[in-house]
Amino acid sequence: MTRFVVEDDVWAIFPHAKIGVVVAQGIDNGIKNASVYEQMLREAEKEARKFLEFEELSRNPVIVVWREAFRRFKTKKGRVVRLKRC
Repeated sequence: MTRFVVEDDVWAIFPHAKIGVVVAQGIDNGIKNASVYEQMLREAEKEARKFLEFEELSRNPVIVVWREAFRRFKTKKGRVVRLKRC
């Protein structure tokens, strides 16, 4: 069984964080019908663009939040979450 562990430091920095985990089983990553995936990516791209107000990514509010979160961690390689096999 795999566990999803969030370090206590994360909660200290982001006490109101909400974390979701998706577990998928039986997924076939082989490309059988690439056009279906390409269409899905195009649709996702259109949706993502709704949240990007500025051409320069670093000026977009959605990106600013993530950049600030990463800046608040003390180490560059510091892992926020880790998966453990039990």
